[in-house]
Amino acid sequence: MATLKINKKDIFRIDIVDENNCFTGKYIELNLADIELPFKIADAMEKIQVAKENTKLKTKELNLREDVKGKYLNSKNAEDIMLEWRNYYIKIRDYFDSFLGKGACQNIFGDSNYAGMEDDLFEALMPSIEQMDLSIDNMYKRIEDKYKMESIEML
Repeated sequence: MATLKINKKDIFRIDIVDENNCFTGKYIELNLADIELPFKIADAMEKIQVAKENTKLKTKELNLREDVKGKYLNSKNAEDIMLEWRNYYIKIRDYFDSFLGKGACQNIFGDSNYAGMEDDLFEALMPSIEQMDLSIDNMYKRIEDKYKMESIEML
């Protein structure tokens, strides 16, 4: 049987630790050579912001409708609002996983979703994102260095 192995270079590893700062054995690996990575991060951040605004708007609309007794809570409106936020957190897990890797949010948060988890994750990721230096200039430099180009003209 034949095998194929690509030597991964420029991998940025982020260890996942628990509340006691102990390594969980899980980690996130981001490929700094992936020219799509800055776009994936920006796209995820934009989608999360749009989803948050849409959920807030839907919550306001639900609060304005006439309320009745709910099946699980005292209020049908409260149930529907909680469902909206539940769906929001399902979406943002997918958005984060789109650049952190499949299952990253599960490794970080487990089965729990809580208000503000996206802000907590952004805050925790920011030092790593800054350290990765995913600027366009840095990406150009990586391409130039790889292909020994004089320079890449920026349009």
